[in-house]
Amino acid sequence: MKLNLLLSILSIILFSTLVTSDSNITYTENVNNTQFLVYKLINYEDNTVVAQILRINNKIDTSYGRLGYLDNYLSLRIFYLNGTIKPINLSIDDLQIQPLNFYIFSYNKVEPGLRIRYPIEIYAVKSNFILVTYIVAEDANNSSTYYEWALTFDFNGNIRSNFKLGPSFLDAKYGNIWLPNVAQYIPNADNEKGFLRSASKGISDVNLQQLIITEDGIINQLVELDIPFPATNNLVSTIATLDGNYMIIYSNNTNSTTDPQNPFLAQGGIYAQFIEIKENIVKYELVILYQTTIPLVFNYLLCSINYAETGHVYVSTFTLNNQDNSTIYYLTVQFLSRGSLRYEGFFFCGIQQLVQTNIYGYVLEDNSNQISWNLINPTVSNIRFTHVILPNNTLVFPQLEGGQSWNLIFTDLPKLQKDTGYENIVINATIPTIGQLIDATTTNFFTITYNQQIDLTNGTIIIFQSNGSGPGIIRQIVNGIENSKYVSFIDSNTVNITVIDSTFNNLGATYYVKITNAFVSSHFYSEPLFGLSHDTWHFITLANEQEEESKISKIKGKIQWYMDDISGQVRLSQDGTAFFDELNRNQRIEFFNNLTQEIANALAITLGRITTSWKFQIDTSLPNDQKKYLLSINIKKDTMIKNMEITTLMSGYSSKYLDPNFGYEGFPRWIDENRNKIIITFAGFVFLTLLVFLSIIYDKKRGQSFCSIFSIFLSDLKDLRNDKNDYKSLHFNRENEMLTCNLI
Repeated sequence: MKLNLLLSILSIILFSTLVTSDSNITYTENVNNTQFLVYKLINYEDNTVVAQILRINNKIDTSYGRLGYLDNYLSLRIFYLNGTIKPINLSIDDLQIQPLNFYIFSYNKVEPGLRIRYPIEIYAVKSNFILVTYIVAEDANNSSTYYEWALTFDFNGNIRSNFKLGPSFLDAKYGNIWLPNVAQYIPNADNEKGFLRSASKGISDVNLQQLIITEDGIINQLVELDIPFPATNNLVSTIATLDGNYMIIYSNNTNSTTDPQNPFLAQGGIYAQFIEIKENIVKYELVILYQTTIPLVFNYLLCSINYAETGHVYVSTFTLNNQDNSTIYYLTVQFLSRGSLRYEGFFFCGIQQLVQTNIYGYVLEDNSNQISWNLINPTVSNIRFTHVILPNNTLVFPQLEGGQSWNLIFTDLPKLQKDTGYENIVINATIPTIGQLIDATTTNFFTITYNQQIDLTNGTIIIFQSNGSGPGIIRQIVNGIENSKYVSFIDSNTVNITVIDSTFNNLGATYYVKITNAFVSSHFYSEPLFGLSHDTWHFITLANEQEEESKISKIKGKIQWYMDDISGQVRLSQDGTAFFDELNRNQRIEFFNNLTQEIANALAITLGRITTSWKFQIDTSLPNDQKKYLLSINIKKDTMIKNMEITTLMSGYSSKYLDPNFGYEGFPRWIDENRNKIIITFAGFVFLTLLVFLSIIYDKKRGQSFCSIFSIFLSDLKDLRNDKNDYKSLHFNRENEMLTCNLI
């Protein structure tokens, strides 16, 4: 396939259902006398887009060095899927960074491909947070003293942390000139595992840093090391693999202009350094993805997860050294995490920079068939053509800025394959379906049907309860390998997940299911399959209509709760008992308080419904060598404790020490312990009452009044109290009749 474009840029298409239509969003800035540039776009799993805006107030006409001065603001615009736009403007004082970061640089005189650069760069490596890299200089006039730092802030503009990363890049090829933002920041395929920073160090080494951003926005480094990397003057791209690791992919060629004498001698190829980071240990190995004996030069390289099928894919453009370089060819190679090969199609776009920047776009099928995009060819963009493809398959890029306004185009890309609403074509169907109303009392399992045969791997499926904001409350976590008793196969394509009783304990609530990338793998390729984000597969539990219909039912429900609310005990494991023994009195009280809070959080109920008396005792039913404490605590169900390995109890400070084999044992209520006595007493009382009424009726018929009978009864009681013998004979004369009773 030949393309007659000046420059070709390739992006991996996501092949998912289109949920938005083409639109052009215009944003008008409220700052005058300033030239604006949409410098960079980033996106998140929920299709949120963040635009980084440069406000140039003094442009210098030069092809090298400082191109202009910027307003001392980091200006971001957040575009939500519902159409809301939130501006964030952080000043140099808010950021507490040096003025050096607010210059824009041009390196076109050195090499046109270097283009314009800006020291401040933004990255989407954690949901609801923005990572910003910047420069700290010991001496602003000496680039060898420049260090890269990072800070994080949330979508409300609140700065959370900063972190020193490492020296900024000096390019030896151009006389050690400083190039900002050469390091690559690659989010892990699992968002919770952080991201990798890959930075060139010298000629033949790469510095790797595995970092993570906590739920509070704090940057932590997990591991750092240097690895050898083959010297190459060609292209380098780093990607995250579906198994939670990384690959550094690079091209290499001999630059020969004639056919080699040895027809088997490799003249060029695409290679990869596979990097595995596990428990702060880094392993790496070299793999060959593609080699050729034809003399060629690679011009562009882009790699990504293959969302359409299995594994990953890279696309590249190249020219043949023995032909006119105006003819550009393209190459696609599909590979697995360890380097095996397959093939697939992609979205292709080209840039033509004349008086303005023209963009051409279409989708290429595997058979080289071209499918045009929805926009006209060419469509004008700004000078950088920063662009993203969202998970819902929407391409976003800016148009040429003008005056105080700038535009973003949102256009749906043509689809080679369609999914069934899950933004993941490898999933054919689920039970329950998306948006379904379910009965919480009868929903005991989920099923997921894939479009291919699958095997379980070491990933997880997580059920959340919506809390109105954030990711929600975790209700159940099932690992495909570690929790195998909760996972089974219906057939080779369908997996069944058991749902415990305590998972859906709120009526009328919305629940979400997240599937990590490594939950299942392709049976034929042993490659993890792409999962689901936390907000795609959702459903709602049916509300109790009787509770909604009348206040009487609500009162009955509260009465029933108090009737069911019984005191009981849980048991600590042996490790938990050993830990508890080492605590002092105050620490034990804190342990109890943490435990009640963690159980309340796990059950998604208020803390007031979980109580404790802070009492504990040794379980005497166990052998002497198995010391375990019983803790007094008041909860309603033990289902979650018995299945704590798939709940948040397993990770709690106190709750992780509970004994799941014991579960929860309720103390018998007083009414239960004395039920038989109460029944006998009540029956006796009823019997005696009947005798009294029968006696009254009989006496009335005989003409004696109730008052006289009552007087005789009181007189008899007085005689009984005065008599000191164990056995007494009670005599009373009623119309010459004698009744005798023996009382003990």
